[in-house]
Amino acid sequence: MKTQKTSVTLRKKTLTKGKKSLYLDIYHNGERWYEFLKLYLTKGPTPFDKSSNKETINLAESLRSKRYEELMSNKHGNIASFRSQTLLIPFVESIASKHKKQNTVNTWLSTIKHIKLYAEDKPVTFAEITPDWVQGYKEHLASTLSHNTALAYFEKMVTILNKAVKDKIIQDNPAIGIERLKKKGNHRHYLTAEELHRLAQAECDLPDLKKAFLFSALTGLRLSDIELLKWRDINHSKELGYYIQYSQKKTDGAEVLPISKQAREIIGETKEPESKVFALESRNWIGIKLKYWLLRAGIQKPITFHSARHTHATLLLTSGADIYTVSKLLGHKKVETTQIYAKIIDKKKVDAVNMLPTINFGEVKDGE
Repeated sequence: MKTQKTSVTLRKKTLTKGKKSLYLDIYHNGERWYEFLKLYLTKGPTPFDKSSNKETINLAESLRSKRYEELMSNKHGNIASFRSQTLLIPFVESIASKHKKQNTVNTWLSTIKHIKLYAEDKPVTFAEITPDWVQGYKEHLASTLSHNTALAYFEKMVTILNKAVKDKIIQDNPAIGIERLKKKGNHRHYLTAEELHRLAQAECDLPDLKKAFLFSALTGLRLSDIELLKWRDINHSKELGYYIQYSQKKTDGAEVLPISKQAREIIGETKEPESKVFALESRNWIGIKLKYWLLRAGIQKPITFHSARHTHATLLLTSGADIYTVSKLLGHKKVETTQIYAKIIDKKKVDAVNMLPTINFGEVKDGE
């Protein structure tokens, strides 16, 4: 049987203003965790500072030795209480490092950012995470983010705490009993065919933004995919006509997307295969110029670039395309994701019926 390695290493973490925090990097039975010692080294150059730092190091070394002896004498027993001194941020960073997809990694990095904001950049151990701490974190998210975004980041915290229980860092999840945020339905804004026509006729300060938005409305491509689109991705065959062969940035799925002749005409003359189809500005600048463009077209809706994708879906469904075909064209993994657009179409039908004028038919009697 292979012997499991056990190590307890004293490490330093540089804090603001040059101070250093001492912590233990503990590895035991294939698991790693960190114990925050609440011992600090100062940056001062005086003999007193040097003497104080030396005493602090000696104390930390004695704690390191003690932890090692505890682990070696209790290999198969209950996890010692000092595991709750594991630092929260390094623990979350270790979760993030195990993911490959950049979008997932970015979500975990954003989670870390919000935890640091709530903790005011101070180290937090699992021993300090009480139900009150979790409640405060939930309120912090709710006060700084949109409702559904706050919900997503709070659920990440619940996931973190569940993993901490599984890893035997804490016995119970302190989020149990905290009322969870409930998801609110997203209102997906889109343009009607008439509004899209008005937008196409209006002047836009960024010509490539205009082409890219209209292209998205005719193809359903996300902005992230449009930003990466190259001329080599635009193809033509006798069977399919014009089509795009690409990998969705959001899902990493390889896609072949048929596009209309009009969509191909919007992007103009073919250029070098490796050059990008659209030369777009920063997303912030795109958002600003899009608002001006919409105002010139007389459109008051809160439209974003992603609304072009919603527009494409609703135009397909109102034109009679079935929901399964629309789901495939949008690259959705589940048709349930596409059904939100079907609900939009049903709502439009109800609105249309309710727009019928009130007509005075007089008194209608049976038999007449």
